[in-house]
Amino acid sequence: MLGPGAALPPALAARAAAPGSPEAAEAPVVAGVAQAWEGAWGELERLRQERPVLVLGADARQLRQVLRHAPLPPPMRGEPAWLLDGSRWHRLQA
Repeated sequence: MLGPGAALPPALAARAAAPGSPEAAEAPVVAGVAQAWEGAWGELERLRQERPVLVLGADARQLRQVLRHAPLPPPMRGEPAWLLDGSRWHRLQA
């Protein structure tokens, strides 16, 4: 999930499909901003059961909107970068 102004690294972007697209079910990466996930209601919740969720630049409010049943990550200053694997958050650092 991408927050405002966040972008996937080029290697991931080349393998990504949009939420709700026919390719999303088989794509190794499904990437979208909060509004795209809201439009594909429930898809991110379903996908996170099968694979980790990378969160770049999204705030807690955006996460609550699309990851309704997931725990929220701890607060983080600056540009948030997290990996949600099952019900555990892992902080990503450059």
